[in-house]
Amino acid sequence: MAAGAPMTKGERDRLLADEARLLAERRTALEKRDVARARVLLAQAKAASEEYFDRLPIVTVSTCPYCDRLIQRSFDPYGLDGRWWAPDAPRRMPEPCRHYCMIRGAVNFNNKLVIGGDFDVYAGPEVPYVIPRILSMESMVAVIGELPMTPGFTAYPIVYFAERRPPVQELAADWPAKIHSYTTALGEPGWKFDIDPWDFELAPWLASGKLRWCQSDSNNEALSTAPPDQCPYLNLKGRREMMVVNRLGAMGRGVPDGQPILPIDD
Repeated sequence: MAAGAPMTKGERDRLLADEARLLAERRTALEKRDVARARVLLAQAKAASEEYFDRLPIVTVSTCPYCDRLIQRSFDPYGLDGRWWAPDAPRRMPEPCRHYCMIRGAVNFNNKLVIGGDFDVYAGPEVPYVIPRILSMESMVAVIGELPMTPGFTAYPIVYFAERRPPVQELAADWPAKIHSYTTALGEPGWKFDIDPWDFELAPWLASGKLRWCQSDSNNEALSTAPPDQCPYLNLKGRREMMVVNRLGAMGRGVPDGQPILPIDD
């Protein structure tokens, strides 16, 4: 298949396995002090990783409530063991509209077996939520979407839009990152942990018009015009805390409470 073409789950799994195998062989080569071989293996591992990220599908995660433009992003729907889910992974996003602010998310495991990779995945809770501090900003509106995943999971992208975008340092990390890394309008880099409290009580936000959702049969390409009390994301079943996934499975880590996190915290 041509480079850049969307990949199947089998091709995705092969690329991940190739990268892991090549890195393991590199470690063996380094133990044997075969630096030249280790260099070749590292280059091959990087090539497998780049192909994985390049060929991930680009999906529509939301529709802007201000200009109706579709918001798209790369996504790995095949499992939480994919490198896309690593906190610091590169995640492609075609240029969004000027109203786009940030994306959050949740993953409902739907009582399916959950197995991750050799890194922690900060998947979010199992049901959609909002961040009151950000949603209370002037003209800010959040939109809930839905993405099916092959293991039987359901992912819920939650995209924030504003008529006038706030300074990037006032926003929060893009899902599924752990840390909000940014560069200000003046070119100054910065970062911070996500500690803003979450709110799972969606009804008041829906009633106020600050929260909307994508029409269920639209592939996130149209906003619903149904009354707020018909929102399908009210009262969903699922754990309402940060779910961290790795090879051991899924573990609940509680919810942010606004208290500072020490840099050594994992």
